Amino acid sequence: MKLITLALVALLPGTAAAQGPISVADALFAQHDARLLPPADRTEIAALLPMSLQAGEIVSNIPGCAGKPMRASVAIADMNLDGVPEILVHAGNACTSGMTGASVWLFGKGLDGRWREYLNAAAADFAVLESRVQGWNELALAGRSECVGVWQHRSDRFVFSRTVTPEGRPCTP
Repeated sequence: MKLITLALVALLPGTAAAQGPISVADALFAQHDARLLPPADRTEIAALLPMSLQAGEIVSNIPGCAGKPMRASVAIADMNLDGVPEILVHAGNACTSGMTGASVWLFGKGLDGRWREYLNAAAADFAVLESRVQGWNELALAGRSECVGVWQHRSDRFVFSRTVTPEGRPCTP
């Protein structure tokens, strides 16, 4: 299973507070070049996520988990080779994402110029694969199993396709 290297920045609880972010967008995208993702796009994506900023720290705003800290990282990759990057956000905790501890959101820009969610799934880790379906890279989502879920683009979202071992062989959970 071949992976693609992404621009990835991790934010650990407390790190954002030292830099003084004033919004979720500032905290999530602080390390990314504005030429890759302009401020208006950062703000629009942040508004689609179930998180807020509290005392300089990213926290959940999901009912029942509100105020609980979330570790967050962002990856930027042009998964459909249209020249516009897709945004992958990896964030969560045991309350928001269960025993897996994190979730992955994938956002892409629609033909109308608005950002939309293509995927929201619990995953301990993720990787953009070199394999492509319908012009899009497949996405590997790891959970608590030995098997890795492979997701692929279908129409207007990403859907589960199959499970494989970390080496790329078929796997049954």
